[in-house]
Amino acid sequence: MYRFIGLLGLLFLFTSNGCDPVGPTDTVTLTANKEFFFTFASGDGQTKTRSLTSDNKIDIADVLAAQNFTKAALTSGTLDTAVLEVIFPTGVPISFLKNVKLSFSAAGLPTREVASQANFPTGVNEDTVTLTIDALEDITPYLRAESFSGKLDITANTLLLNREYELNVRLKLLARVNF
Repeated sequence: MYRFIGLLGLLFLFTSNGCDPVGPTDTVTLTANKEFFFTFASGDGQTKTRSLTSDNKIDIADVLAAQNFTKAALTSGTLDTAVLEVIFPTGVPISFLKNVKLSFSAAGLPTREVASQANFPTGVNEDTVTLTIDALEDITPYLRAESFSGKLDITANTLLLNREYELNVRLKLLARVNF
């Protein structure tokens, strides 16, 4: 009789403490740190508005594979941060820009704006700025795609004459996967 009561006690303990076996509803969030690179020539400096396509594409398969996941396990994805940096010309502050819009595009998907920045502070000698993220944007289809590229729409306050500009956008992507 005491054994039976002991077994019932153990059964109650195991079923009431919140422990459950791993199932298809368990998720983990993985962080993928990736970058887009953009280049353009200023020419005569008169054209202040540019639409730039990234020199590279992003694929998060390597991040997923490092944790033994595939894109099939991906349940959702968001952009956590996007930091825009002036790489070249050196010494040019980010305030040369007036406004910026970052979008993602992939084969078979519409282009989607995911971050922006307006009213860059003048007189600040910083070469980076953290863009404002649209936190409600679900980027799962772009993370599931074979790869995706970035589009940067910029309007400059001023441009140096006949110079090559290199901009970098560092992304922190959050990918949630089932396990």
